[in-house]
Amino acid sequence: MRKGKEPVTKSKFLKRLNKKQKIGAIVSATIVLLCMYGLYRMEFNVDVTNTDSFEVAIEEYFFDDNIDVNIVQSDKVGKNLFVLFEREGYKGHYGIASLESGLFGKYRFTNASQSDWPLYNYTFNRDKKYLILYGINDLPRVETYAVYPSDDTSKEPIYQGEAENVPFLRVVKLDNPENYVGVEFVHYYDANGDEIELNQLWDEAPQPDEGRTSSVGTAELGMVYVFIGIVFVLGIIFVRYFITT
Repeated sequence: MRKGKEPVTKSKFLKRLNKKQKIGAIVSATIVLLCMYGLYRMEFNVDVTNTDSFEVAIEEYFFDDNIDVNIVQSDKVGKNLFVLFEREGYKGHYGIASLESGLFGKYRFTNASQSDWPLYNYTFNRDKKYLILYGINDLPRVETYAVYPSDDTSKEPIYQGEAENVPFLRVVKLDNPENYVGVEFVHYYDANGDEIELNQLWDEAPQPDEGRTSSVGTAELGMVYVFIGIVFVLGIIFVRYFITT
């Protein structure tokens, strides 16, 4: 009776490889893994555990502006990190930086902006899942405030609460985020619940120094994963070449 061919197991397949093939495959796989790790670390390279180096990283992120940063407050929500900072040497200038975490404990910037708006300020994170409220000036007559999706106070506010102890940074999760909300849609109320005119609050608030405020953002945040994927595919090709020749 004729016997069929014995199936090639993984162990037998490896035994058939000569030393040159094994070394080539191992070296190729190692180089690919190191390249993938290097690409990832180049993207996620911000160390937030050291305040001094973190402040320098924010300053360098504003590549076209010479600023000195003093981190005031931060809040981590999921993989997002939001940082409130003041600009040293410019009274009334402050900003917010948004970052996201990587796999190895470090972060990358998604965007950052400076402002000299003397009242409460806010922005959204990149995917508009969170509303970030922040400010540095005390507003003595304000007891409560509310953020509306438009300049129509008959609508349900996105957020409402008591006056903040400044400087403050508050992150609010949004169930149904709006496409855009401007600072003019923050409404302020006194102890009697009466709305305070925005112009009055502006006149009463500390006026900022004159100076340029700028915004920066990171484009094509997904490209690092594209490059990592390309390197991974090339790695498969190289390893396959060595084990089949």
